Amino acid sequence: MSVAGLATAIVELTGSFIGSLVFEGSLDGITWFPIIATKLADGSNSDVAIKPGHYRLNVTGLNVIRCNIILFTSGSVTAKGYSSSLTAPSQIMRQSSSIIEDVLFSDTVNAGASTAMIDMDITNESEAWLLVNTDKQPWSLIASRVDGVATNGTLYPIRMSYGIAHATYNNPAASLYLGLRPDSTYGLVSPTSMIEAKQYMLPPRVGSKVGFTNGSLENASVTIRIIRIWR
Repeated sequence: MSVAGLATAIVELTGSFIGSLVFEGSLDGITWFPIIATKLADGSNSDVAIKPGHYRLNVTGLNVIRCNIILFTSGSVTAKGYSSSLTAPSQIMRQSSSIIEDVLFSDTVNAGASTAMIDMDITNESEAWLLVNTDKQPWSLIASRVDGVATNGTLYPIRMSYGIAHATYNNPAASLYLGLRPDSTYGLVSPTSMIEAKQYMLPPRVGSKVGFTNGSLENASVTIRIIRIWR
């Protein structure tokens, strides 16, 4: 959730879940750190939430905030954010919401094989992130451009022959879906930071797809999740 130039954010967690979420802030969208939130129901302060409720965060000086799932056992949770301006909190309110869903869950991909291209079930999201867990490496993730062609350059960071396995569910490899391939092939300069990548990003298109390739010599267990964001 973007909070640049804002003072306070309220995060609303709804759903029934067993797990832990940590409130995090960032100056550049790359390096994240925990931030303290006040639970409005009882005034308690913590950077971790384990129950639904409304949480107030001081976001002055931050560029973006997020709720990062560090432990998730069961259930579902939806996070919605409300933020107020530094100058007119009662007049300017911005709302965003996000949800995490499975695209592919604990599927086996044979050594050297690829999945079919999987529909991401995009509707009217303004932003989408793909989270990958796999117990083998190297691996690759590709996604379709706005014209439907699948390519390896539509994600940032690019995950092509990626040499790190992310077997722990709460520590996935995360990439922003850009919807286009911003590199010299198309007369563009490849982004070198998340800020530059977001300047290229297009809203996700209905029919967008994602696919996984197992580049290892062993069968891999693969989970792909999507973070859907509305602003």
